[in-house]
Amino acid sequence: MTFEIDNSIRVRFPSLHIGVLLAEGIDNTATNNTYLEAELRYQEQQVRAIYPDLEALDNHRSILEWRQVYRTQGVNPKKFMPTVESLVRRIQKGYSFPFINTVVNTYLLGELTTLCPVGGYDLDKVEGAITLRLSEGNEPFVTIDGKEDKTLKDEIVYSDQQTILTRFWNYRDCYKTQITPESKRIALFVECPTDQLQPGDLARTLDTISSRISQYCGGKINSIIY
Repeated sequence: MTFEIDNSIRVRFPSLHIGVLLAEGIDNTATNNTYLEAELRYQEQQVRAIYPDLEALDNHRSILEWRQVYRTQGVNPKKFMPTVESLVRRIQKGYSFPFINTVVNTYLLGELTTLCPVGGYDLDKVEGAITLRLSEGNEPFVTIDGKEDKTLKDEIVYSDQQTILTRFWNYRDCYKTQITPESKRIALFVECPTDQLQPGDLARTLDTISSRISQYCGGKINSIIY
C-alpha cells in the first residue's frame, strides 16, 4: 500500500502524526467473538463512568481538538459531529455496539480506549495510492449505506485514484472499501492532527488493535507512524 499526505495538509497541521496498521492474510469471517465483546462491554462501562455527561466530554482534549479540526474545514461540528464524539455520545445514551465483524469491533475498542479516531479500508478494493488531501469540491461520494453525496471544496478527505474514501477526514466512510467478513488485506488509520494529542496516544491505540487482530484474525501485521 502507498499512502501519501498532501503538502496542503502538512501546512495546515504541521504537528500531524498518522499511524497506519497494515494486516494481510487475516481471517475476519467469525460471526461472533465473546472475548472481544466482553472487552467492548467493559470499555463502554468505563466510558459511561468517566464521561457521565456532556460537560465531562467537553473537557477531553481529543473532543476539543477534533471539533476545532472540523471548524477549519468550514463545517459546524454540532451538525457534522467528529467520529469520536459521536461514538461516545451514543454510549452515554446507553447504546452498545453489536457485533459487526472482528476487525471493525476491534478498532471500535481501540477508539474507546484512547478516544483517538480510527478508520479503515479493504485494500483489495482500493485503487492506487491512498491520499489525505483537500477536496476539489463537488466530488462524488457514496456512503457506506449506499447514499450518494458530493464533497465540499477544501474539506479534508481520504481518496484513492478513483474514489473519495472518507469525508471530513474521519466523519463518514464510503461503501466501496468497507471492511467486511471477506476482507483479507486491510489498512487502519489513527490520527493525531495537532500536538494536543501525543504520538503515545496514537501508539497505544495501534497496540490495542494490533494485538487483538493478531489474536483473533491471525495474519501478518505491521504498523507505521507518518
